[in-house]
Amino acid sequence: MAGDRAIRLRDSGYISKEVYIGIRPEHLHDSKIDPLTGEYSSITGKIEVSELMGSETYLHFTKCGVQAIARVDAKTSLRAGDTAELHLHWDKIHIFDIETEKAIY
Repeated sequence: MAGDRAIRLRDSGYISKEVYIGIRPEHLHDSKIDPLTGEYSSITGKIEVSELMGSETYLHFTKCGVQAIARVDAKTSLRAGDTAELHLHWDKIHIFDIETEKAIY
């Protein structure tokens, strides 16, 4: 799936251009309690705030200077100050043109 997106980016003229990548909070998974299978990637970030919201927990973190939120299962043991490893499937990301802010796909 990631290869298909790379081909589409290349064919659309986005090689060597900057793009925004977006992912919904519910598509980030705590690798310790909800490991993904298949083709996925990992990102790490230091948790700044952990909010228990009933059946889920919101983990606020910063990655490469960008603030983000992961919405994970409430069973997570991750708390503020922890370094989290979060998994994501590449077919769940959204890619945007940095100049026009329009979705590429």
